Amino acid sequence: MNPQIITSFFVAGMISLFSAERYFDATGTATALRVSGAILMAGALALHIWRWRSFTRTGKFRAAACETWMAGWKFAVLFATIVWFAWNHVTADGSGPTATARILLGLWAVPLMTAIIAGAGIEWTASQGQSLVHGEPDPARIARAGQAWIATGLLLCALVAINYSVVRRDISRDWSYLKTTEPGEATVNIARNSKQPVTIAIFYPRDNEVLPWVEQYATKLTQAAADKITLRVIDKDADPLAASHFKTSRNGVVVLESGARQERMDLGPTLTAARPLLKKLDSEFQRLLMILTSKPKNAYVMRGHGELSPNSGEKSSPLESSKLLEAFLRDQNWNIKTFGVAEGSASRVPDDATAVIVLGPRNPVIKEEVAALREFTARGGALLLALDPGKPQEQLEAWLESTGVRYEGRPVANERNHVSATRSPVDTWFLFTTSFANHDSIKTLSRNDDKVAVLAFEAGSFTTGIDAGSSSDWHVSETVRSLADSFVDLNRNYKFDEKTEKRGATPLGLAMTLNSTASATPNAGATSGTTSGTTSGTTETRVVLFGDSAAFSDALIRNPGNLAFVADSMNWLAGEQAFSGKQGEDEDVRIRQTGKQDLVWFYGSILVVPLTVLFAGGLTIRAGKRRNRK
Repeated sequence: MNPQIITSFFVAGMISLFSAERYFDATGTATALRVSGAILMAGALALHIWRWRSFTRTGKFRAAACETWMAGWKFAVLFATIVWFAWNHVTADGSGPTATARILLGLWAVPLMTAIIAGAGIEWTASQGQSLVHGEPDPARIARAGQAWIATGLLLCALVAINYSVVRRDISRDWSYLKTTEPGEATVNIARNSKQPVTIAIFYPRDNEVLPWVEQYATKLTQAAADKITLRVIDKDADPLAASHFKTSRNGVVVLESGARQERMDLGPTLTAARPLLKKLDSEFQRLLMILTSKPKNAYVMRGHGELSPNSGEKSSPLESSKLLEAFLRDQNWNIKTFGVAEGSASRVPDDATAVIVLGPRNPVIKEEVAALREFTARGGALLLALDPGKPQEQLEAWLESTGVRYEGRPVANERNHVSATRSPVDTWFLFTTSFANHDSIKTLSRNDDKVAVLAFEAGSFTTGIDAGSSSDWHVSETVRSLADSFVDLNRNYKFDEKTEKRGATPLGLAMTLNSTASATPNAGATSGTTSGTTSGTTETRVVLFGDSAAFSDALIRNPGNLAFVADSMNWLAGEQAFSGKQGEDEDVRIRQTGKQDLVWFYGSILVVPLTVLFAGGLTIRAGKRRNRK
């Protein structure tokens, strides 16, 4: 009998079984279709086996090999059908999926799909004239076709399995370029600690493409601080009274209101216009919330001694610039003011100063300026001081020693664990550390020491508990320490010398407090003390020390650990440690996907990829045929 007729019987049997299971219930017709389908399929397979035995007996081994391929895919389909009946019986009670049911599902689904796809290729190849060599079938060509189509079937099975797994396990991951879906910890803490309720008014029509980005972020922020934040989505044209209240004349604006104060963010009506702000939406919300919920703070940054400066010049190293640092502090509601001799650094720190910042002076700070800093801290002022090895500050170091702290002006090194920036010996001074104490001035770092590290380049260390000459009322806490295998490079040769140097964790950062009775008027801008507007009372002086100014420079401040150190330290100095928290990561790698792109990925996975594989396989087969003809 012609093989094509046998295959027709087999396909008819498959259709009969499918019709019985798909279109008929437990009726006589369904039973008849099942029986007839099973007979046709089994009979077709039996005919192929009979033909194979006949060819083998008569020595027609080439034809027998072809029959093997044509019978093989039919056997796989029949096997899968039998397993399907077993799977159907196991799952008939409607109970949840069991291990047996899962195994049976794989045993019928994969062979059935693979066999049908491979059978189509095998039968098509066998029916072509090219499959005959001197009037006899060519088993080599049929074998190549069978192998290629089996591979195609397995590929399609893998795609189906992946798609099934993705659908069954609905896991959401935010890989968006705009990264606007999660409020940062610091933003949430600011909202939660707000003394007055905050209203977020988003002015967009419902069909606007920008609204989902902003609303998703604002909704999560509202959920995190539900008792402090109210969210409203308003179409300016549909609600002109609300637009008048929030003082906006158009859509594309986000307004934050607390009491009588309002702050706004102008995003724009289109995604193209809004993208620059959407990329840093969390930091923008954080900045506006800080302005609304906290008092303005004044940071006097010392100048005139070669400190880090935002105006260091284009040719200067990023290690010498503080442009990014000062921009960040302004976003945190700090007013940055220059503090040099012309501004009174040699006489008195202004009363409106919340904190004074001294970042790596290269030239000596004169004793009159140090005296002004001492007087400022004596009346409850806050100070952030960063020193550098190799740049002696006799007056500043003498004042520190009077508090029981000594600055060791030699760099800390680590030849085992360091940042490889230049691939040279100097990298041993490029430190990273995840050793943080549990202190309010670094609470974010101490809670995330498994995720962030502080970077420092050519950092000095501190020694605490030295003899200050008299009883010191300063309380000193170590906050940041180097890794345990680091060492102080006494001879600055970038190597560990066993005879003169020893390994160990050394303090890179300190936090100091001093409780005293203030007889002078407390600084009007300070919020860290417990008194305000009185002439006497108990104040707490707060000082943050760090052994490296480069940690605050443009080169290293982008590191999340350094940024968290600055944010928490400044909040602690201002008495706003409740606002501390991990900063939101704004700008992410650009991986955007829109609704139209969803369709592209869908059709690409189920159509384009398989068709591409089929097309490539077809070209390979045709190329093989051409070579054989030659």
